[in-house]
Amino acid sequence: MKCKRIIIAAIIFLFASMVFNSSSAEADIHVYDKNSQYLGILIGMDFGDPIDLFIPSLGATFKYSADYSGWCGDGS
Repeated sequence: MKCKRIIIAAIIFLFASMVFNSSSAEADIHVYDKNSQYLGILIGMDFGDPIDLFIPSLGATFKYSADYSGWCGDGS
């Protein structure tokens, strides 16, 4: 339950950052939760698709979907 809240807070933060800070610079987007704990690097985000985060400490990609489910790797 706590993990879901952290991820939802990170998603809201990312969305607000994109709305209020529109730029075309290419850089890694580092994702933090509301307690300033580093979660990973945003790989991809598109409306209707899962959000992809690369978690360096695990060396894996975490996919988070709009139905509040998540999985690591390719989902299989």
